[in-house]
Amino acid sequence: MDKLNGFGEKIAKLRRSHGITQEELGKQLSVSAQAVSKWENGDSLPDLPLIVELAQIFDCSTDYLLGRSGGLSTLLPQIHQAFATMAMDDKIAFLSGVITATAPSILTPSVGSYRHPALVDIYLGQPE
Repeated sequence: MDKLNGFGEKIAKLRRSHGITQEELGKQLSVSAQAVSKWENGDSLPDLPLIVELAQIFDCSTDYLLGRSGGLSTLLPQIHQAFATMAMDDKIAFLSGVITATAPSILTPSVGSYRHPALVDIYLGQPE
């Protein structure tokens, strides 16, 4: 069976990084440890509803699990929608996490009460 762009390897890696066994993951999904093993080995694939559950468990997108590589621009509509309802502190925390994950520390002085050192020049909307 086609490995579907590393689906099984991704499941195994995510499962291990979350510190859970195949049996524990199987229980969360109401399937056997053998089913999880088959997914990880590329012998079979879970049904679509289980792929959605896996994405929720591992806090990733179904696109990531299925190997879809549309680039970060494909996430912009979701980010825009989420930002519309986020509090200012949540926006700052999110953007700070993105910057921290993708760039070396930026040592810029904090300016104003709604500014993070790494976000000095990014407009986040009106303060709440």
